[in-house]
Amino acid sequence: PSISREGETAEQRQRRQEQLNTRLEEMRKNDKYAQLFDRQVAPEDQKDMDAQTKIVTMGARILKNYRPSPTGGSGQAQAATYDMLGAFSYLIELWGSPAFDADENGDGRVDSNETLKWIDVELGGEGWIMPHKVNHPDLGEIWIGGTQKKHTQRTPPARYIEMEALKNAQFVMYCASQFPKVEVDEIKVTPATENLLWIDVAVKNDRVYPTFSARSEKLGRAVKDKFTFSSSDNIDLVSVPPGRVILDPLNQQTAGETVSVKEMELGLEGQQTLRFRYLVKMDGTSGWVEFEIASQRGGTDKKRISIRIEN
Repeated sequence: PSISREGETAEQRQRRQEQLNTRLEEMRKNDKYAQLFDRQVAPEDQKDMDAQTKIVTMGARILKNYRPSPTGGSGQAQAATYDMLGAFSYLIELWGSPAFDADENGDGRVDSNETLKWIDVELGGEGWIMPHKVNHPDLGEIWIGGTQKKHTQRTPPARYIEMEALKNAQFVMYCASQFPKVEVDEIKVTPATENLLWIDVAVKNDRVYPTFSARSEKLGRAVKDKFTFSSSDNIDLVSVPPGRVILDPLNQQTAGETVSVKEMELGLEGQQTLRFRYLVKMDGTSGWVEFEIASQRGGTDKKRISIRIEN
């Protein structure tokens, strides 16, 4: 849903909404479940927005007849959980109209005639009271009957309960499958001089959720990941100026940071790979280096490689 921005006119708001709709229409040419939300967040919070958008995009595919809608600021549990704890959460509240069964003309809506036919055919009349006259003690003769929205839209009729329970369970399991998982991905050794070696290492989180949210960091609740370098006794770190370096000139995605410390704190966003470059000095012809990543939410992983210099 569209939101107002300070100082924005109705015309500007309409133009912005049209641009959003155009972008979403283009996105859905490739993925009919694609989601795009009219929400401006601070740059440091964008990783949270990106993670949530990816999750609810898959949620739209799993749940089918639900429409993801950003909410907050009105006391809802999922908004308070994020605001107070920095934890991602979702509220699956309303069932919605049964377009997957009742929408005959494919316009994405269920009108009153389609609703009546759906009640007759799919529900076999369940939840429908034939309209008829009754005498009300205060109002006299009145008509009652039909169906209540809460029995056919706000919550699913009985025959759909099992289907909805399964879809909700599948969505919860999908969310759980996307909890962060850290991994030391690859280690590469490149000779620099006779006894100096460049060590390039990549660490990644290939799940959707970050190892901690931007909100939890603002609240001071985040526990940062620890990345540790260790080595055999004959290998020492060499101090190099901090900075960004391109590890492969033909692939800008391999950009990394030079590091001269044995332990540092970091945070991995969803589906992110970070690359680091170390310069080491090795006495002798063989040794080993090891890297370990430890994350409160993403687990622990380590990788060791042996180094041997052939004369």
